[in-house]
Amino acid sequence: MSSESVRLKYPLHSLVWDNDHRQLAADLGAINKTQLPGCLEQLDPRGRTPLLMAIALGHVESVRVLMEHGANADCSNGENWSAVQEAIALRDVDLSRMVLKHRSQQRATKRTNVLPELLERLREAPDFYVEMKWEFSSWVPFVSRLCPSDTYRVWKSGPCVRVDTTLLGFEGSQWRRGRRSFIFRPEGNSAVALEVDHELRQVHFETFRFSEDRDDDILEDQLAHRMKSPLVTTSIDVEKIEFERSKAGFWGWRSDRTEQIDGRDAKVFTASNVQLVTRKRTEHVDEQTDEEHPLHSLLDQGEEVQTTSGPFTRPSFDEYFNARRFPTQGRLHPSHETVRVQKFKATLCLCEQFPLSLQEQVTPIVDLMSRQSAHFNKLKEFISLQLPSGFPVKIEIPLYRVLTARVTFGNPLCCEHTVEGVTMLREGDKVVGCAIDESMFAIPAGYQSTRDVGVSQLRPAEEDDLLLQLAMEESLQGNELITAWEALGCAPREEIRVSDDDRFLQMALEESLRDEEIQRILEMSRLEHEQTQRTRDVEDEELERILRLSLVEK
Repeated sequence: MSSESVRLKYPLHSLVWDNDHRQLAADLGAINKTQLPGCLEQLDPRGRTPLLMAIALGHVESVRVLMEHGANADCSNGENWSAVQEAIALRDVDLSRMVLKHRSQQRATKRTNVLPELLERLREAPDFYVEMKWEFSSWVPFVSRLCPSDTYRVWKSGPCVRVDTTLLGFEGSQWRRGRRSFIFRPEGNSAVALEVDHELRQVHFETFRFSEDRDDDILEDQLAHRMKSPLVTTSIDVEKIEFERSKAGFWGWRSDRTEQIDGRDAKVFTASNVQLVTRKRTEHVDEQTDEEHPLHSLLDQGEEVQTTSGPFTRPSFDEYFNARRFPTQGRLHPSHETVRVQKFKATLCLCEQFPLSLQEQVTPIVDLMSRQSAHFNKLKEFISLQLPSGFPVKIEIPLYRVLTARVTFGNPLCCEHTVEGVTMLREGDKVVGCAIDESMFAIPAGYQSTRDVGVSQLRPAEEDDLLLQLAMEESLQGNELITAWEALGCAPREEIRVSDDDRFLQMALEESLRDEEIQRILEMSRLEHEQTQRTRDVEDEELERILRLSLVEK
């Protein structure tokens, strides 16, 4: 493609490349308002919008012009780096401040309609009860020993949701358990979240706020922490995931595998090519004199690692826009980036007779919980895939390089055992639904209430998804116990109330790293894992050879 063709196809990108901000402002002012959003969000061959390109090039005036005309600052490039992260990578405090503030304002505007939409989705979904069992596992011995398990009990009636849990915290070397209920219900034009402690008989009220309004002091604190913290992004590469029906049996008697889960037959599928991609950049951070924690070399076994650093030469206009001919010429400024790819094989069990609808009933609840929990956010990503037919009664999902979660759905509509406040509805012998008593969403009598002492602000998925990974990354480096929000660089630790599940798992991992023989045990565990995998590979090859011979003899 010639330079003239590129400039015709990518007019805004071309002006940004030249840093011709005056002409850029004139052209944006001449574009019809209905067409403006599409022009502003056009992607170049490297996956950048005009704003992302302007930030990566450090063209501050072009950045300002684009944001004044409504360019989306809450976006990411083809490698999942956000606009704010790209600005921070340049070590330009003023540019980073401008982008961060603009993104904050845009999020406040975008979220104006979040609450009504969420409440409407809940109202439209049929009422139900279900239990979700979470089991965490790891090949790291002490981490596996300390990994928790818990069963979330979920009641849903109209726009009201209640979730009960028993996992409260981590103390010493064991998990602390109790009885807590988290209730979400509408109140006037807003909604409230109630945290009910059944042992202390106390209720904590928090009003949901769906905006990103923060004063300048908090924004400055965010900026200061971000500027001195590594940039990290993690994601599941969903494009390569494939689902295959698992087989059972021997030789010529192979058949589709099924599994009994709570008395129901479930089809078993293997999800292959599940890749957890973690990217880390440190070009904006002063060089550290401390050596990398020795555990990294063990925990990173089996991963594909790619590092980008060294001399940098900015590509020419033609090299940048000709991505097919020059695939490696996409960097616009010096960077030091490490990419780790951890491959997983997950198991998925699907049941055709499960009495709940994934999209209509369960997805809205997972969506609500994903706004507060990194674990539910990963579950949301997975169930959003194009799954085979049936309800996913058991799912395995990767959370971090050494952690995997298994989620099992059970006791839908109280079909297996009775539950307080739930009445099954039948038509003959068939269970068609359930009725939830309103008292399940009320404050129990005799409980002490503390109202409006805090605000529960829904975290954006981009940050919520990183909490667990960042907290663990910091613990692996041998640092003091810090909050995941502090690792993100959002605010000082005294100003942010940390998500408990992320902090507890971080503490569990730190506790597991204190044993003096950890390296020896980790190495033994890794070797055992590799030997087991080699044995399985040999057995599979031998079985395949026998099958081929049996077919020839026939």
